[in-house]
Amino acid sequence: MRFRPKEQANPLAGDYLVVLRGDMILSFKKPDDPRPQLALDGNHLGPGLPGRCPTGDKIEGGRFESWFTIS
Repeated sequence: MRFRPKEQANPLAGDYLVVLRGDMILSFKKPDDPRPQLALDGNHLGPGLPGRCPTGDKIEGGRFESWFTIS
């Protein structure tokens, strides 16, 4: 990600979208572990995240999308 300064008090101010592609994030695999290397389950099934961690649909892959604002 690259930020370009703007002529304002906070050059990073704005709305940002974060997208994680679960297919591209693999679990750590030790060389002697017979279990397969798994991809991240990226699907967020909120609301209620604190009571439901870990989240997801129990299928590898998918996209996690979230956003935040810097003012």
